[in-house]
Amino acid sequence: MNTLSIRKKPKQLRSMNMLNDIYSGVLRGVQKYGLENLSTTKISKLTGISVGSFYQYFINKESLFLELSKHLSLDISNELNQLITDSKFELNERVEMALSRYIDYFFEHEDFFKVLYSTYLTNGFKEKVLERRKVFCETLANELSQNSHKSKEDCLIFATCLINSVNGALHMFAQDSKRQVTKNEIKAFLIQSVRNSINIIQI
Repeated sequence: MNTLSIRKKPKQLRSMNMLNDIYSGVLRGVQKYGLENLSTTKISKLTGISVGSFYQYFINKESLFLELSKHLSLDISNELNQLITDSKFELNERVEMALSRYIDYFFEHEDFFKVLYSTYLTNGFKEKVLERRKVFCETLANELSQNSHKSKEDCLIFATCLINSVNGALHMFAQDSKRQVTKNEIKAFLIQSVRNSINIIQI
């Protein structure tokens, strides 16, 4: 069995709520202890869920981190896809709203993503984590191709570069222990970069 897989999928509401409590406990624990120092025992104390119940679902701590990252990725991916396909707004507005939300979401979970990306993205872990980002890039490319004279292939390249550049800048910012700019300043800079990029593709 893959050591980075969940033992069983929850089917009942009680089990789903238990998993969500574990995920919430991990996010609280990361802020309190740091991801590297967060043990199953500490997660149990934070959530009130026994270590035995933890091992009913997860093989080890790393499998929990993977499932949590997938959970967070799915959560924000669904939100971004809704924003980017909302026809009530012009596409350039949708792109800006979606990436603004993405930036806010990253900062909401910065401590988790910071250690996850620097420590655990190896041996196939990275590919699993990035699956949802690829889906969003494809959704964005599809919307761009419908509102631009560019081909869908060109729009996919553009969307992928845009998302990767924003994501890369966020992770560089998160890893910088001697920050010279604030979160609001980096967000303003990235949003302006997005606006400039959208103008280039001439929506």
